[in-house]
Parts: sequence; C-alpha cells; structure tokens
Amino acid sequence: AGAAAAALFMVGAYVLFAGGPWRGSASEQLRGQNTMLTSESGVEWFPSFSPDGQWFVYSGQQSGNRDIYLQSVGGQTAINLTEDSPADDDQPSFSPDGERIAFRSSRDGGGIFVMGRTGEGVRRSTSNGFRPSWSADGKQLAFSTEDVGMQPGNSESFGELWVVNADGTQPRRLTTDDAILPS
Repeated sequence: AGAAAAALFMVGAYVLFAGGPWRGSASEQLRGQNTMLTSESGVEWFPSFSPDGQWFVYSGQQSGNRDIYLQSVGGQTAINLTEDSPADDDQPSFSPDGERIAFRSSRDGGGIFVMGRTGEGVRRSTSNGFRPSWSADGKQLAFSTEDVGMQPGNSESFGELWVVNADGTQPRRLTTDDAILPS
C-alpha cells in the first residue's frame, strides 16, 4: 500500500510540475473543436463511434419510428440499418472490433439484439434490457433492466445490471443494487 501511494504521488507530481503528457496552458488544453455530424430533422441520440473513429451509429426518428443509422464521420448520408423493422430500434453500441452493433429493440417482444456493422444478421441476445454496452473483449454485453430515457437522475424505478454472452447464453445478474447505465 505504501509503495502504491508513493507511485501515485510521483505520477501526480510529474503531471503537476512537468506537465505530463499535457503540454501548454490550461486554456490550450481545454480548447476543442465542435463538428456537426448529422443534419437530419428530428431527434438524433445514443451515438456510438466505431473503434477506428471513422464511423458512428445513432438512433433517429426520420422514418416515423426509431431506427439505427450508420454514417461515416465527415459524410453526409446516413444509412438506415433497421428500416425493415417497424418496431423501435435504438441505443446502439459498436463492438470493440467495430464489426457488430448491439442495440435495444421493441421487435418481437423487446430485448437486446446484435447485428453486423452494416445491418445484416440481426439476432436476439436477451428478451429484455436497455443500454447495451460491450465488454473489452467483445464477448459479453452488459445491460440494465430499466430504461431511464435521457434523464437518468430523474428515475424513480429500480434497474438491475446484467451481463450476457453476446450470443445470448449464460445471462447473470451482476448486482442487486440499483443500476441504470452500464458502461
């Protein structure tokens, strides 16, 4: 414990006095660039970037129901990946290898589904759940049993945190405490 505390102190001192990997003034460090990626009418939410940063998926309502859209960063044309589903599809999440997308859908009674990056091979992973999030190795999905919408602080209900293999096998509850936003 003492060695860990000493190492932590040394790293902190380096960052504070030498500037660490962040060089320049505080205002230079905080300066960023905002770029509008979409320009469709209506709400566009739940964005997820591919690991290589070249693509992103999001949920939108341009077709009358919620669908999942894929677009290249810097591109202008979004591809509706779930246009064949009359159900609401949203909350997409890119897998760590960028080849799959997990998402929440109300199709066939609802749940978490997984599809290929371009919308092919849709299959169910769970019969319930919201906000899917991939494990670092891409083998499992974490999800909550409660959908809190865009205002998680306003939730008065109770959600459980679960993990399931991406193929839908071996679901297990992670905690009995309230959990709503797996990541």
